[in-house]
Amino acid sequence: MNNAFDLAGKHILITGASSGIGRQTAITLSQMGANTTITGRDLQRLKETVEQLDTSKNQKHELIQANLAHQTEFENLIDQLQNLDGLVHSAGTILLKPFNFIKTEDLKSIMNINFEIPFALTQQLVKQKKINKSASIAFVSSISGNAVGTIAHSAYASSKAALGGLTKVLAIELATKKIRVNNLCAGMVQTELLERIHQTLTPEQIANDQATKKDDKRIEIRRTKK
Repeated sequence: MNNAFDLAGKHILITGASSGIGRQTAITLSQMGANTTITGRDLQRLKETVEQLDTSKNQKHELIQANLAHQTEFENLIDQLQNLDGLVHSAGTILLKPFNFIKTEDLKSIMNINFEIPFALTQQLVKQKKINKSASIAFVSSISGNAVGTIAHSAYASSKAALGGLTKVLAIELATKKIRVNNLCAGMVQTELLERIHQTLTPEQIANDQATKKDDKRIEIRRTKK
C-alpha cells in the first residue's frame, strides 16, 4: 500500500523556519522524505534547524537567509528557488496593543509581515511558474483570525483574518492547476511567540487551554484503541 504521507522527491519551501512552528514543520517534512528549502532572518537559527533535518532518504536541504520585508532579499529568494511542490508560509509576528493605542505604522507593519509578504511571495511564484501542478500551499494562520477574540489582538487578528479570505479565493483560482491552498488556524502552541501572547492572558486561561489539549489527546487515544 502506498504511503499517502510519503513526500520523497518533493521540494518544499518553508518560511519562518528559524524557530517555532516553521522549524518543526521543516523537521517533520524532512522526516516524511521531502527536500526542503528553509528561509528566515536569523542565520544562526536557520543553521540549527538544518542540523535537525532528516537526511536518511538522501534528501537535499537548502538554507537561504532572507528578510522578506526587504525587496532585494525577497527577489533574491525567488531567483534562487527551484520549482516547488509545496509552500508553507510560517513567517509571522504578533502585536499586543489595545485597539485605541494602535498607530497607523503598527497596523501597516503587522499587515505587511503577516499578510502582504505571503500574498506577494505566492503571487510571484505563481507568475514565474515556480509552483508545480498538484502542489500544495499552506498559510499558517491562527484561530484569532476566524474563531476567537482576545484583548489587545485586534491588529494581529485582522492580519490573520485576511489570510483566510485570500486562501478561499486562491483555492478556487488555482484549482485548474490542481494546486491545493489551505489556511491552518493554529491555537496556542508552545513557542517563543506564545510567551508574548501569554502577557495578555490570565493564568486561568492558560491552564484551561492546556487542560483542554490534554482532554483532546485522551479522546484521540480512545478513538485509536477502538
